Amino acid sequence: MKKRRYKLVNKSFFLILMSSSGVKGSECINALSFDSLCLQSEITAEVKYDDNVFRSQRKRSSPVYILSPKFSTLFRKENNVYRLTFSAEKSDYSRFQSGSFFDYSLSGVIKHELNSRHRVNFKVSDELSHELSHDVGSENESDNTLFPEYRQQSISGIYGFGSKKAEARIDFVYQMNTRNYSDEGFNDRQVEDYGTTFYFQLMPDTDAVFEVSRRTLQYLDLDDTGYEITSYLAGINWDFSVKTSLSLKLGRRFRTTDASLAGKEGFTGWDTGFVYKPKTYSTFKLTAGQNYGLDADEPQSADFTRGRFIRFSWNHNWRARLATRVGWSYSDDWVLNGAGTKLKQRDVYQYSLGLFYELRRWLTLSLNWAYTVRREDSVTKGSEPEGYARNRYAVTGKISL
Repeated sequence: MKKRRYKLVNKSFFLILMSSSGVKGSECINALSFDSLCLQSEITAEVKYDDNVFRSQRKRSSPVYILSPKFSTLFRKENNVYRLTFSAEKSDYSRFQSGSFFDYSLSGVIKHELNSRHRVNFKVSDELSHELSHDVGSENESDNTLFPEYRQQSISGIYGFGSKKAEARIDFVYQMNTRNYSDEGFNDRQVEDYGTTFYFQLMPDTDAVFEVSRRTLQYLDLDDTGYEITSYLAGINWDFSVKTSLSLKLGRRFRTTDASLAGKEGFTGWDTGFVYKPKTYSTFKLTAGQNYGLDADEPQSADFTRGRFIRFSWNHNWRARLATRVGWSYSDDWVLNGAGTKLKQRDVYQYSLGLFYELRRWLTLSLNWAYTVRREDSVTKGSEPEGYARNRYAVTGKISL
């Protein structure tokens, strides 16, 4: 036990000595028929502390050590960009035997303008990663289900027709995400998003927006649990001034399910966003909406949510070398099963603070804190409320060359 504790102390000292440093280098050269070829690399290390790793009433805390290199190759030609990126991450939750694992991701991005009227954005990625289990009841720290491994493959694209300065333009969007778990007890799934958005210029600073979209979810190893959500929204994008912009979309969202006994249901959906920049170095953002969603807290289940959210952020550069980030969000959801039956009501509050200070041109230190509070009330009579509180702290640093 003393030996293990000694190793942890040594590891903490080593990473703190590195100041969670990031070493970054980039170089652009003229090559082939491209305007430039850029080679970029970055290595980041972090020291974190999570006082409720598995988001449970029975808290289990751990220091977390992360080392993540990233390498990118970027080609540019006029307004076109082609990027290939490889990233990896070594995570170590030191208080759990199975908490040391390696993740990687390979992705490619293409941003290509055929001409002033035709644009294509395309992205594909393949990653091997781990997620944190929720509300773990096992005391066996060697159990691999504490940090289930999955492979995720995604593809997304946007085709835009019409000049961005034209009176009318239209975008077609498609995205598919497939996740397959290596460990038992978790459900493989596939999510597809596709739709179209039409923009019509009412005034030089105002566009009317019309959107039709559909999102489908299929659990690949379960029957009669998939569902699809269709949205019909209309609204405006308004640049009120150089400092202020507003967006608002309102309409109906409908959900249908594969469950034989469940019918079609719908409710009023909306999305809104507000951006205010009183100074060039200060930005306030507010977003809100009402929508269906995947149960992100327990993605291994076949449940989904229906509710609303609001998010606020403030980014401010106090001086050339000092910046702060403040964030807050609230969501109020009903959790439903695949047949649309209400299971519980969930309220989630999230708070975050970040301080960034550039000691030297090549050295930046930061402190970050995030706090989450969740409460759940079951529809079952006599059930006790459930929930948790979670604090996460991080000390990071970056050395740029």
